[in-house]
Amino acid sequence: GPQVSGTSGESCSEGEEGDSDGHGGGHGSGHGGGDTMIETLGPEQRMLLSEALGRLSVADFASAYQGWDLPWAGFINELDLILVIRQLLNISEDQLSDDQAFSIWLSLRDDYGQIPVEDFLALGH
Repeated sequence: GPQVSGTSGESCSEGEEGDSDGHGGGHGSGHGGGDTMIETLGPEQRMLLSEALGRLSVADFASAYQGWDLPWAGFINELDLILVIRQLLNISEDQLSDDQAFSIWLSLRDDYGQIPVEDFLALGH
């Protein structure tokens, strides 16, 4: 039989890429400014965060950390942030994904990779 070299793979989706400009994985590219972070959060997530944080104080964080047997020094590190959001703020992954939590951490972290709790609380006040 005649070999039909199928045209299946021919019409590849060209021009699909290059649309999403400016979202390159620039880890640690120091964006100045306090607002860069929440760009990955929608308005609902911002509301959730600010409402939850508006009810909390530094003391609440301290006692939560005690309850988790974690040392409390006034800073939230990357791993603790998920715990804080899920347990202390009581925000589920459906409401705020781990990736979004990570984006908060990326933008609020200090040079040591931690978030000063006051900066985190400021999202709600």
